[in-house]
Amino acid sequence: MHTKDCMHTHDGDESGASSVPATHYELRGISSLQVRCPSFLSQLHLDALDEWIRSALWDNRVRILRLDSECAHDNHEVQILRCKGAFQDAKGTWHVLQGVRNVYEILELEEEERQGETSVDIPDSGKIVLIGKGLNESVKRSLQNVFST
Repeated sequence: MHTKDCMHTHDGDESGASSVPATHYELRGISSLQVRCPSFLSQLHLDALDEWIRSALWDNRVRILRLDSECAHDNHEVQILRCKGAFQDAKGTWHVLQGVRNVYEILELEEEERQGETSVDIPDSGKIVLIGKGLNESVKRSLQNVFST
């Protein structure tokens, strides 16, 4: 049995309190963002992605297309704590992105890794996941725009 001063809500409780407390990550403004990649990325896309990641990790900013103009961009401040991803190039070669703070790498998976001889888990489609501060829908669109060039 619960008392009136317990710290969570009950079914039918109309106090308006949330039944799920915010995590310490959410309280610090840390969130995550996932972006799906096209099936195959051209070299142009890979280069643009590399530039986008460098800007986000090293300069703590991404370029956001302003809503009031089709060609004007604003810089949006971000702090990427972790990034990871997997995607294919135009030749069908899988690449893996891993990064912590301002250190990152994009590596090609070796043939034996693609054939399942290691513990690498290859997804059905490419995606990139970011964890950090300042991540919002505009940042997601900015990364998606990398793949539409």
